[in-house]
Amino acid sequence: MVFDKMPHWFESITKVFIPNMQMALFFQKFMTCVEIVIALCIFFGLFTWFANAVTIGLVVVFCLSGMFYWVNIWMIFVALALMNGSGRTFGLDYWVVPWMQKHLGHWWYGNVRSHYDGVKTR
Repeated sequence: MVFDKMPHWFESITKVFIPNMQMALFFQKFMTCVEIVIALCIFFGLFTWFANAVTIGLVVVFCLSGMFYWVNIWMIFVALALMNGSGRTFGLDYWVVPWMQKHLGHWWYGNVRSHYDGVKTR
């Protein structure tokens, strides 16, 4: 195991989020569903950068919780490798990301307008 037990600062954080057994059971079920969704996103190439970033975050959380073994450290390197646009080549990101840029990009970048000689054109 990476850590024999949970660090004290992380244990205090988990006690805030998981104060009783009912909440612990809810989080176990919730995390199972989240991990399945992340696996499906990575498999189908949908939001691959975000899904792999969450994977790295979950690996860190599992490591700090004392439930992670050194044998599984390869997950971080695979997630880093898959963050480099793998979904835009062989997955759903090929269609989804350009659609999102076309329809939602103006929220981030604003509407593009050209100004010539003081006259606005569209």
